[in-house]
Amino acid sequence: MYNDGVIRDAAARIRGGEEIKKLTLYQNPDRLCSCEMVYDENFKYMIYWMDEYYDLPSEVELEYEPITDLGAWQQTH
Repeated sequence: MYNDGVIRDAAARIRGGEEIKKLTLYQNPDRLCSCEMVYDENFKYMIYWMDEYYDLPSEVELEYEPITDLGAWQQTH
């Protein structure tokens, strides 16, 4: 849900006139649930649909970082 909130917030700010070039998002740490994500090479085509869904300009780069320590990440996000 974190990534969803970040993208929705950024899309609203962009519609308000703010220039955003890149969003830092996080990969799903559960490999069982993350097999069909846009950071997987086989699913890059989904970025177009994400941009449409969130009303996000295609120029905004989505950067996905791995979560190496889930407990620490949960405490800060």
